[in-house]
Amino acid sequence: MGIGYYLSTYVLPAVLAFLMLGMGMTLTFKDFKNIILYPKSIAMALGLQMIILPGIAFTIAALAPISPSLKVGFILIAACPGGTVSNLLSHLLRANLALSVSLTAVNSFLVVFSLPAIVNLGLLAFLGDTKSLDLPFWKTLLEILQITVIPCIVGILIRRYLPQLAKNLEKPLEYIMPVLLGITLAATVYFKESDPPINYLEHIFLLPYALSLNLLGMIIGYYSPKLLKISRRNRLTMSLEVGLQNTGLAITVATSANLLNDAEMAIPAVIYALFTFFTATGWGVWINRSRKEKSSKKVSTNKEVASNS
Repeated sequence: MGIGYYLSTYVLPAVLAFLMLGMGMTLTFKDFKNIILYPKSIAMALGLQMIILPGIAFTIAALAPISPSLKVGFILIAACPGGTVSNLLSHLLRANLALSVSLTAVNSFLVVFSLPAIVNLGLLAFLGDTKSLDLPFWKTLLEILQITVIPCIVGILIRRYLPQLAKNLEKPLEYIMPVLLGITLAATVYFKESDPPINYLEHIFLLPYALSLNLLGMIIGYYSPKLLKISRRNRLTMSLEVGLQNTGLAITVATSANLLNDAEMAIPAVIYALFTFFTATGWGVWINRSRKEKSSKKVSTNKEVASNS
């Protein structure tokens, strides 16, 4: 077993758990209670992730002049839930972190049932075949608990019982967490083994299709919830969840001998992972800046009206 195996099996999960611990120290249990009391954002975000995003992926795959396996690779990306990257960006961009964590946890559980159905539709549409994709229920549930839920709860408890420690760590972690995640993800992708070996740079032509999936997901995830009068903060969170998918899971499903066992299907996920952190960061910064500019203009207008009256 090579270094890529140990990175993806042990190092990456440990880093993700550490990130959730750090983010948990900025939350309280009350944050999650409010989401339970007002579930509209969760329900709509899940609908966007599990229905609308796969629909976008099918459209892109149908129009793209690429091989059937690569087409299925795009369907696989859309079938995956959001991951810790979306949680981290929700934290850094001052979106609703509690909502982001809740969506990741719920969708990661539902993916046991939804991913096989969505991917089999892709296999049938583009390869004329289906495949038995039985994701292990209890193993998936355990991973959700170990990587997402338990570390987040521990972080919340640290904030509650050791508030000064949580406060002292908050600022350093804002710099440490994205750097640590970036290094780990880059190393995991770089050392990822495949048989036969794949030169991912030869498939950079997939970039426009991957970028379309990412941007359309974020745009629809942000603007469509306005129809239900969902707050801007929640809409930014939903946008990040819909636009950023768990590419690690997509690569694992594509390359695992017990699942799809097709390295070519993993290529779109690798290309997608190269840039989505940066596009999502730029998107979130732009949304926040636009809001501040609108608020400033509104304040200026109110002052002018008051001075003229």
